[in-house]
Amino acid sequence: MEKKFGKLFEKEKIDRILKLLSEYFEKDDEELLLENIEYLEKLCFTIKEKEWVFSKDIIDIIIKNLNNKWWHVRQDLIILIGKITELFPKELIQIDLEPIIAQLKEIFISDNDEDNRYHALRVIGKVGLIAPNKCLQFLLNQLYDPNPKIQVYSINALTEIANQHIGEVKEILPFLTESLQKENKDPFVVPILEEAIKNISEHLYDEKITDFMTTELISCPYCKEFYPAKSDVCTNCGREVAKCIICGQKLQHETDMKPCPYCKTIFHKRHILEWVQDKHNCPSCMRSLFEEDLK
Repeated sequence: MEKKFGKLFEKEKIDRILKLLSEYFEKDDEELLLENIEYLEKLCFTIKEKEWVFSKDIIDIIIKNLNNKWWHVRQDLIILIGKITELFPKELIQIDLEPIIAQLKEIFISDNDEDNRYHALRVIGKVGLIAPNKCLQFLLNQLYDPNPKIQVYSINALTEIANQHIGEVKEILPFLTESLQKENKDPFVVPILEEAIKNISEHLYDEKITDFMTTELISCPYCKEFYPAKSDVCTNCGREVAKCIICGQKLQHETDMKPCPYCKTIFHKRHILEWVQDKHNCPSCMRSLFEEDLK
């Protein structure tokens, strides 16, 4: 087998190699299948090195065999997907990733090998770097998995996505901070969450240094740090910034604010006083409210 492939690797014979590999993958032999995966990996590195055209058939072969009965075969194919994602991000973005993401999710949910489940989650994170919209919600859901190790894999994947795709921070950072504030959080996970939030926040700061000269800034009412006025999430603490529901404007820490004594909704002090003088109730919970209640 090695001789046969050796000659084909000397020149661009991708179609012939893939045809041979597809035939061998149909054989019920674990050792042969693992050898096939090695050659498939070698082909991928050769394509990258020699700048050959990446073939979608490689992905099709992997998808067809991801549910193989041998756990080691499944594991090597999952790991290979991760390597391909790193080698060919531009090529993969051009193809339909849904089938492979769906199979990785299925392996994560139901594979009887625990390591394969972890590998699948890690690779979903790698695919998320290419297509965050296809993987983000799934990764966010795993922040609440009872298994701390799964939480950590998700945190690491989400941190990488946030640092590579600034536009996704609005989705990711609030979930990380919410997860951190959850009661009875595993002590193993807490420092990793804290480091992830710090890492994303520092990356945001580095990215927006030049923008600060031209971007209007407002101060967060929670952490009191400044963040771009156009953002709905504080880029420092990750919390969604409250708005005064009377005027619709964002609340800032240096502005006089007043909460409803019943529902704790915060308003601009001037606006809530004007409101209760006229309406005599809270615009949020609708309970009776008068000026003396706000003193």
